[in-house]
Amino acid sequence: MATKNVALTPEEKKMVTEVMKNARRQTYTPEKLCQLQKILDTQYFYWWMNDLKKEEYALDIFEENFDAYCTGFGAYKSSATAWARNAKYGNSFMNTAHMGHQPLVWFMDDSTARGVFFFESNMTYLDNPSDQLEQYFIYCNDFKKHADGSWHISAYRLLQTKQYGEMHSDTVMAPDGYKFPDWEEIK
Repeated sequence: MATKNVALTPEEKKMVTEVMKNARRQTYTPEKLCQLQKILDTQYFYWWMNDLKKEEYALDIFEENFDAYCTGFGAYKSSATAWARNAKYGNSFMNTAHMGHQPLVWFMDDSTARGVFFFESNMTYLDNPSDQLEQYFIYCNDFKKHADGSWHISAYRLLQTKQYGEMHSDTVMAPDGYKFPDWEEIK
């Protein structure tokens, strides 16, 4: 199995370090701890919706339009619908297991926060279960609080650190004309 180690760029490392330092210095009130749990629930919901193949739930946790970044791809603009479309397509080829841990969340103010979460994935391809892909990332996401009290991902960043195996070509971006299978309306 091919192994790839990826060093964080100075900019990526600076962003993660900033969250580490500021999260450790902040003071918590009971209300802030409740908000922290809501942010953690948003991030964890994100991983669960991927593994349960409910990517359309992204419309409920992402800002409609958001900034995105991924190691190897760089910065790009996305929408919740575009993200859901590509994720539904990519996840359709795999049995996925998204495992996130070691969260640190920095409250930048009362309605914005930035969190870092270490992430491990273990995925096998449905057409060849012995073909395994393991990826290690640091999610460095920004969150925005809505008027109803819910938190949404407003910037989505995947900072890759390591990978075992290879992603199958043509399984990441949905082709033109791809239709969502089993789309569930969120209520």
